[in-house]
Amino acid sequence: QLEFERSHVRRLEKEQRRITEQLEEERAQHKQLSCALAKECKWASSRALEEGHRLTELSRKLDKEKEASQALRKELEEERRRSLRMEARVEEQLAEFDTEREQLRSRLKKEEAHRSQLQQQVEELKRKLEEGYTMKDGVTVEAAGREWATKVLPGSSSVVDAKVEDIEQNGENPPVNGHHCSLETNGLHALSEKVLLQNGNSDPTQPRPSPCASPVL
Repeated sequence: QLEFERSHVRRLEKEQRRITEQLEEERAQHKQLSCALAKECKWASSRALEEGHRLTELSRKLDKEKEASQALRKELEEERRRSLRMEARVEEQLAEFDTEREQLRSRLKKEEAHRSQLQQQVEELKRKLEEGYTMKDGVTVEAAGREWATKVLPGSSSVVDAKVEDIEQNGENPPVNGHHCSLETNGLHALSEKVLLQNGNSDPTQPRPSPCASPVL
């Protein structure tokens, strides 16, 4: 019986040592695991802190980007309004240019018509002057002298008639200021001297230019 008890005790002690060793091994494993977990937790906390800082920085950058985006959106909106105003101004200026162009075209047409009319008048005057220079009969010159004297001095038509009739009745070509000219030229020259003397614009003491030196008309 005693031997049985001793063997049982030895068996229990052996089992106890085995359990103790197993517990030591498990404790060592648990210690290593706890150390590893502590390191992992420390690394995770540091990583979380870094990520927190990074997230804060990213949030700050995101806010800045949002502000920049809003500012850019405002600038784009202002630029769009400015472009619309400029487009409206350009369209208005184009309309004004079209109106001004039409006005200039109308004015140009009027100026061309006026120029054509003036050119026709100039041509008519040239033709009349050429016809006046080439006339040989005294009737036309006489009528021109009467018209001129009537315009220069009202009431002088009787003087013109008397002077011209006197010259025609005499039938000669009297000298005027020492110059022998045609009948019509002498009549007009004498008439012009008469008109100037009546208007007080001529001095009898001053020498007279030759009536033949200038054209009748």
